[in-house]
Amino acid sequence: MPTPLLDRCRPHSVAEFRAAALQRYADGLLLAAAGRRTAAIYLWGYVAEMLLKAGVFALLDGATAKTIPLKDITDAKLLAADLGFKWAGNAHNLVGWAELLVRLRSDLPGGAYPNPAFGAGVIARAARVYGLWRETLRYHKNVASAAEAHVVRAAVEWLVATRNRL
Repeated sequence: MPTPLLDRCRPHSVAEFRAAALQRYADGLLLAAAGRRTAAIYLWGYVAEMLLKAGVFALLDGATAKTIPLKDITDAKLLAADLGFKWAGNAHNLVGWAELLVRLRSDLPGGAYPNPAFGAGVIARAARVYGLWRETLRYHKNVASAAEAHVVRAAVEWLVATRNRL
C-alpha cells in the first residue's frame, strides 16, 4: 500500500513553497479553462501567498531547504511591527506578505530592488489578488466572472514569472 498523501507532505520551506506554487498555478489554469473560475482564483490566491512567503523566508534564512516553523509564519505580524507597519488580518494577508517582503529587502544592505518600481509592482499585484481572494472563498458558492479571473491570473502570472527576483 502506498504511503498516504498527508504522510508524503514535506515541511514548509522556501523550496516546497515554490514547487507547490508552480503546481497549484498549473492546476488553476486547468480549472479556469474548464470554466471553474472561482476554484482557479482560490488556488491562485495560495500561489501568490506561497511565492510571497518564499521570498520573505529566503531573505530571512537564506536556505531554501530549511524548515519554516508555523510560529515563524504567524510571527510575521510581529516582524511587520518591527519594520514600522501594521499588518491587518491573519497570516493569509497577501498585502501584508508583499509589504513585508519589500520592506525587508529595503532594510538589508544591498538588498533593495534595483528598480523601486519592482517592489511597488509586487505590492500592487498582491493587492489585486487580495482584492478578489480570501482563504475563506472555499466556503461560498459564488461564481467568479471571467474579468475577475483574468485580474487574478494576470497578477499571479507576473509573480510566477518573477519568482526568482522576489
